[in-house]
Amino acid sequence: MNVISCFDNQGNHLEKGTLINGNGTVNYYDGDGNLTKTRTFKDGVLVEK
Repeated sequence: MNVISCFDNQGNHLEKGTLINGNGTVNYYDGDGNLTKTRTFKDGVLVEK
């Protein structure tokens, strides 16, 4: 599991997080590009809400 890229509704690049091979963080945004949450994964499994 990897996140390749992340963009808002206007096409602006957003920080995707650090997820590589199922380990790291994933950032979630609303439609305006505001960070709404960050999730941490280990071996592809959510470990922090």
